[in-house]
Amino acid sequence: MVVTLHEQGASYMATCFSHINGKGCCVGMTGPGTMNLINGVAVAYTDSVPLLVIGGQTPVEDTGKYAIQESTGIGRTPNQMKVMQAVSKHAIQVRSSTQLLSALREGYLISNTGRKGPVFIEIPQNVLQEDIEIKEDDLFVDLTKEYSIKKSDALVNTEKLRKATSMIRSSTRPLLLLGNGAQIANAENEAMELVEHTGIPFATSLPAKGLLNEDHELSLGCLGIWGQKAANDYILNHADVLIAVGTTFQELSTLGWRSLKNKKIIRVDIDPDELTRNINPDLSVLSDAKIFLADILNEFASNQTEQPIYKNFREAREKIKDLKEKHGYYETISLADYSIKENDDRLQPYDVLIELSKLRSPQDIIVLDVGENAYFSQFLVKSYSRKTYIVNAGLGSMGFAAPGAVGISMANPEATVISISGDGGFLMMGNDISTGASYNCKVVWCVLNNGILGTQKHYQRDYCDGRYIGCHLPDIDITEYARSLGVDAVTITNIKQFREEFQAALQGNKPRLLNIVISNETSPKPPFFF
Repeated sequence: MVVTLHEQGASYMATCFSHINGKGCCVGMTGPGTMNLINGVAVAYTDSVPLLVIGGQTPVEDTGKYAIQESTGIGRTPNQMKVMQAVSKHAIQVRSSTQLLSALREGYLISNTGRKGPVFIEIPQNVLQEDIEIKEDDLFVDLTKEYSIKKSDALVNTEKLRKATSMIRSSTRPLLLLGNGAQIANAENEAMELVEHTGIPFATSLPAKGLLNEDHELSLGCLGIWGQKAANDYILNHADVLIAVGTTFQELSTLGWRSLKNKKIIRVDIDPDELTRNINPDLSVLSDAKIFLADILNEFASNQTEQPIYKNFREAREKIKDLKEKHGYYETISLADYSIKENDDRLQPYDVLIELSKLRSPQDIIVLDVGENAYFSQFLVKSYSRKTYIVNAGLGSMGFAAPGAVGISMANPEATVISISGDGGFLMMGNDISTGASYNCKVVWCVLNNGILGTQKHYQRDYCDGRYIGCHLPDIDITEYARSLGVDAVTITNIKQFREEFQAALQGNKPRLLNIVISNETSPKPPFFF
């Protein structure tokens, strides 16, 4: 049991814990405690992260009497069950100790079956005070059991597999687009085998960033509004067949829902509701990503009568090489892609993140907050393997990274965890770095401190004639704030100092915070404009 300073921090920690090992759980007391969990639960819901969420409730016999913190929805009490139903995959009410074990088993099973997600279990106080006998066998949960999910058709529908391979073989410039569904399905080995066997270039959506090594010659990196120009150029203007596996085609990854005309689309998802959302494919396959990728690879491998598939896509490989040289790729991206004020000699965020990307180990785990810090990081920080780049890409909740890094460290104590946030996001939930200090988590918090809410201020600068409202932060000494919470911290004002302090933090064995004072004028431009 890990005690946090705020329930919202607990829900972020549990979500990030589950990102690493799939077994997150957070607990809040009835009413305000459970309500404070909501934001992190919504993050898990939008990003399909399995999570058990346990909330208390007034004793059953006191329901409707306005007991302390009653949240049943009776009278003027809030209805926490309805609130949780809106941000969870499923919600269960327990009314006696005889229902408790089956509810926990059911919740865990639902959370981890099909499209994964959080499940809320409400347990009244009187149930927690009752004795219950548990046998060891009662604790076993068989995740192979089907639960309210339509069967995948990838294994049984060979016609769709043959149609998919035919569409790919007939193309000259295909693209394998890997989304969060491929990430959740642990499909990195199958995806890489398909890439190596066929020579198909690949790109990822933001939540799948790092699923495959972005240093690979066939990688176009992460696409989207804040993604690699080469990836965006290729998918919009050159790809003729798109194999989209486990992606929702949401606003950021589609560059504001830009048209994908003049290309055939094969769409794979475990959720039937997602197969036609936003974009109607030429071929849809209801399947777990891992199963589909393995099956289509076998389909290619079993048909050796035709010309080897790898030879078909020479044009595609030459094109992505040209585009990466033309537009730049991570560390070679042109600084023309940033809005920079002339004669601004303050520390620049792009210098910090390029240096961070160079100095970190490929095994280090990065967790991102929301805002300009995340935009810069998406197209400047290269990722090399699955579960080393964590971001709440669906909901986009500020404050996620600071406590989330603690949850990641709890799940993988041997790893070095790097939290990247702005000062605005950090100050929302920074109090829970004290939890990291209490458990001596190996976390380096990198706070890009420009004294403003950067996305808001720069939007008002560029589109509202500089009429600034509600975008300046109070003058808080983040270094002293962190020290007061038990975390060693230092203020950084130049790139040489950052390099030295960041390397020292990576080599250390205790939590550390780097308060990095950066220019408040520099902002990222959406690099999809080309």
